[in-house]
Amino acid sequence: MAVASFLSTPRQAASYQFAPMPRIRLWTHADFTTLDLGCPRAHVLLTCGGTILAAGGTDLAESWRSRADETIDLGGRSVIPGLTDSHIHLIDTGLTMRQAALETCCSPAEVIDQVRRTPASDGDWLVGVGFQVNRFPPSERPHRSLLDAAFPDRPVLLHSRCLHQVWVNTAALRRAGVTASTPDPAGGHIVRDENGEPTGVLQEEAVGLVTRAVPEPTGTELQRAAREAAGNLWSHGVVAVHAPEPRRYLEALMAMDRGGELAMRVFFLPPFGVAEELVGAGIIGGFGHEWLRLGALKLFLDGALGSATALMHTPYEDNPANRGIEVIPAERFAEMVEFAHTHRWRLAVHAIGDKAVDRAVETLGASQRARGDRREDPGIWDRIEHFQVCSPGAAQRAAQTRTAAMMQPIHLFDDWRAAGRLWGSERSARAYACRSLLDAGVPVCLGSDAPVASTNPFECIHAAVERTDLAGQPAGGWYPSERVSVEAALNAYCTQPAVVAGEGARRGRLAPGMAADFAVLSDDPWRPGLDWRTVQCEMTVAGGAVVFDRSGHRREHPRLDSAFTTHPTGVSPCAC
Repeated sequence: MAVASFLSTPRQAASYQFAPMPRIRLWTHADFTTLDLGCPRAHVLLTCGGTILAAGGTDLAESWRSRADETIDLGGRSVIPGLTDSHIHLIDTGLTMRQAALETCCSPAEVIDQVRRTPASDGDWLVGVGFQVNRFPPSERPHRSLLDAAFPDRPVLLHSRCLHQVWVNTAALRRAGVTASTPDPAGGHIVRDENGEPTGVLQEEAVGLVTRAVPEPTGTELQRAAREAAGNLWSHGVVAVHAPEPRRYLEALMAMDRGGELAMRVFFLPPFGVAEELVGAGIIGGFGHEWLRLGALKLFLDGALGSATALMHTPYEDNPANRGIEVIPAERFAEMVEFAHTHRWRLAVHAIGDKAVDRAVETLGASQRARGDRREDPGIWDRIEHFQVCSPGAAQRAAQTRTAAMMQPIHLFDDWRAAGRLWGSERSARAYACRSLLDAGVPVCLGSDAPVASTNPFECIHAAVERTDLAGQPAGGWYPSERVSVEAALNAYCTQPAVVAGEGARRGRLAPGMAADFAVLSDDPWRPGLDWRTVQCEMTVAGGAVVFDRSGHRREHPRLDSAFTTHPTGVSPCAC
């Protein structure tokens, strides 16, 4: 049993060999934003291996300069705690780095041209990701015939930006065995023409009809993708991720962990489909260690804005017959919540439309109340992934539960125009309602949902703080009353994700006893008028090791680099 084998995964820490003593480092000449109320700003940080010993000023530097193994001058830069992307498909992000990138394509012809320029990424299949129907002219809709003309023999599989629909050609449908007589699967839709023939567009659960025909990446390819995605994230100051991904991806991460190679902190959100297996093996949420832990069980209640499948209380503005897709019926969802909570698991519930969000809040809340869950309880939280459209009063109702909102304001870059057209102004005014949720007392965590959007957290912070896209549109911000402060955005990227993952006592702040995770920035986050779109990460430290250095002077691995773990001076960390 592959998932159950996680119980017996060997750890380096279990070795009977004497481990080298951790190195004591003094990080000086910096402006540390600690996000710790006891000491909100510091100029010096003292670390021992992967743990912070002290944060302070010049007195700390002078008292330890002669005793530390190494003093690192950060050049007067601003430093923040290491960032956590609270919703990212880590390995999929790495895999898509080698696929056709379609995000900027504004017509089917541009999509086809981009696919032509991209080598086959999965055997003879041509795979791409990121097309956005909302960017296409209204008269030009995706259809298999357009792909057939360019690729008559090779199967083509193109994922939409929202990852809730695919566009394929006839060769791909043939490989998958999808015909006019293929029924829609539960929670999915095969788009058909007036004759009942598949158009080549499949939505929600129907996507799997085609993707299952694509050869799966090997374990080696999955590990390579994880390394490439981690390298990209480190370059943006991200040291931890909450990753909802398939079971096979967990196996790849476990293999990396066994070798001590995994150096991105991964809070893995397993699919609900493996729930019974995990429960049968006696595994509960939170099992693991600081580099790889199991989190909440992921499931989907609805679709997305881009594919017009998000579940809404009232019809879409452009289609009175469409209220989205109900991926899981209400009764079944209640059963799933009951099973998870009974067996000490929490839920990560994908909900974008206002009806889906309400269902998630109400069902999770009812189950929590029946068990006496309290907001102050430690441990992993239930969570609603995206929480994209609030109905009136939804924020206040969510605040009465022990449920967090995992949000991606970076989606505003592409969604704000489409939202107005598909949802109308009244519902759009309650979309990406970060400020309303925070004001109501709902914990908010930020992330990218990559590969749906850029992994750059500073672009996401810009979206949360300014409510505009990268071009500064719309002028004045999209429903600017939902803007949040810089402090709130940093907390939602650093401190709050650790709390929701049950790690608030160990991560998310720069304070004694916390993990030595931080990001050195190119600019001062508190400078008036700062344009977050221009901010870069100059250095990223994870577990006390420099995993990224833009200057190229230093690169370490917190679990493999022997130069980092040696301790030449013989100073005992107990003397700290």
